[in-house]
Amino acid sequence: MRLKGKKIVLLGGATGIGNRTARMISDQGADVVVGDINLAGAEALAGEVRAAGGWMDALHVDLGSEESIKAFFEAAKGKLGTIHGLFLNGAAVDKESIAKDTDILSMEMAHWDRIMAVNLRGYILSLRSAIPIMLENGGGSIVCTSSELSFISTGCKAIPGYCMSKAGVNVLICHTASQFGRQGIRCNGVAPGYIDVGRDSGSREKFAQMVCVPELGIPDDIGSAVIHLLADESAYIQGQMISVNGGSLFR
Repeated sequence: MRLKGKKIVLLGGATGIGNRTARMISDQGADVVVGDINLAGAEALAGEVRAAGGWMDALHVDLGSEESIKAFFEAAKGKLGTIHGLFLNGAAVDKESIAKDTDILSMEMAHWDRIMAVNLRGYILSLRSAIPIMLENGGGSIVCTSSELSFISTGCKAIPGYCMSKAGVNVLICHTASQFGRQGIRCNGVAPGYIDVGRDSGSREKFAQMVCVPELGIPDDIGSAVIHLLADESAYIQGQMISVNGGSLFR
């Protein structure tokens, strides 16, 4: 119960890594509010956690909307009383967004703007709402999802918008840590590599050849890193991007 008594907010938890991490955070004793644009998915998750004896609630949030983010954090504080930890995991990674994220000559700028609005500006706006609440407690821990692709220039040939937005998240992490660290705010990132989030067998086999461990990573691997960074045990880790990639990239 490494997070017992903690009040944790998680954005981007309806599916995939965020969904599994939210369950793991709850299992560690935290009260959790999950936000997602997919409210039905977030509510289903919260219902399952409550049925298993945990405390979780779900709220709608659109990371591309400043008004939505402000309303979400006001509601989350109302439900939790305060915020001790924040996991920012949401991103524009639906099939349409990935398909349109082509190259800087052919990509529609409206789509570029949407990627940056969700993946980067949405994180900034979330921190602007969360940090004042956390400072009321004397601080707290923030974890942002980056990506291995933010460190690999050749990996951005096809999805430059996504890669650049995640590189921006890395800078945001460092800024937040350096600017607010002495006030008790910690901010770190997890940079997932190739993770099996329901991939087909062909993709799973292909990506398994790119890592230096026997098996491809699973969402639990990311969740474990997030829990460590949210917990008090990591009090001296600040402004770091932790790669969870099975050795597919060394840096």
